[in-house]
Amino acid sequence: MQRKDIVSQVVAARLAHAKWVRRAKHLIENMPVTSGMIPIDSTECEFGKWFYAEGLKYKNMPQLKAVLDKIDRLHEEIHNVYLDIYKIYFVELKRSWFMSKIIDGRKEASLEQQKAAYRHYIRLEDVSVLLMKEFDLFERTLKNVEMKELQKLL
Repeated sequence: MQRKDIVSQVVAARLAHAKWVRRAKHLIENMPVTSGMIPIDSTECEFGKWFYAEGLKYKNMPQLKAVLDKIDRLHEEIHNVYLDIYKIYFVELKRSWFMSKIIDGRKEASLEQQKAAYRHYIRLEDVSVLLMKEFDLFERTLKNVEMKELQKLL
């Protein structure tokens, strides 16, 4: 793998996270969103898929271990905050996987619930900013690592 491929993956992960946050905002703004559009589990969103499959490979590098631990913690926190929003807008479907794909389970939220969702979203944005700061540090550090050191991990 070339450095440009690594950088391309990192950029794609960053964009996927930004898209996920926008979708969460669409939910609280009553834009059309179905439950499957915004993965709840941190390993199912595009950022999480990259992070847990590729990003954690860099954890063996002493200069990246601490920042990757922070990214992991913040990413998990974001999904926990999103779960609070999800519970306001979606019914827990106790049906089969197939039925949950047919019926989106969205419910009407009261004004008070909408305000609570907005407060959760503000927290989600705050944590997202912290996550992206750590991700910037990860990216800058990664760009300064010798390619032969990177290739040992990949």
